Amino acid sequence: MKNYITVILLLLPFLVISQEEEAPHKELTYISLCDVEEELSFWQGRVVFISFWSKTCGPCIRGFKRYSALRNELTAEGIVFLNVSIDSKADWQRAYERYRPVGINGVAKSFEKAQDDFEIFNLPVYVTIDEEGNEIIYDKTKWGNITDLVEWLDTRP
Repeated sequence: MKNYITVILLLLPFLVISQEEEAPHKELTYISLCDVEEELSFWQGRVVFISFWSKTCGPCIRGFKRYSALRNELTAEGIVFLNVSIDSKADWQRAYERYRPVGINGVAKSFEKAQDDFEIFNLPVYVTIDEEGNEIIYDKTKWGNITDLVEWLDTRP
């Protein structure tokens, strides 16, 4: 009996961590093109597709170009595309001027916090947040991509 209690006490911190990691609402602070701090929660009530990117990420840049028409179409349907750079503010501004991704554009206020909160280990990382602020986890990959977003939107009433 004593061994069972020891095992439970040893596992308890991991159970608490797991519950915290599953918290639905994630926060993100970014600096907008107007040099204003903005929060992800501002978009509560809308579907938000976040693209974490960098000026040195070829797949990120190709994705912006390849799917710009689809992004425009979905924006017209009310989807928010939030493109968050992990570069320095100066590098992000130069990259924005060069590539002009469709959507709301900003630079992460704290890349380290965004990296921890959204588990960014490589780029690109795409995160879908529903109207209630919950992160959508796709079947094929955790984060999915724009085609996963379209499939998910098609399954909704």
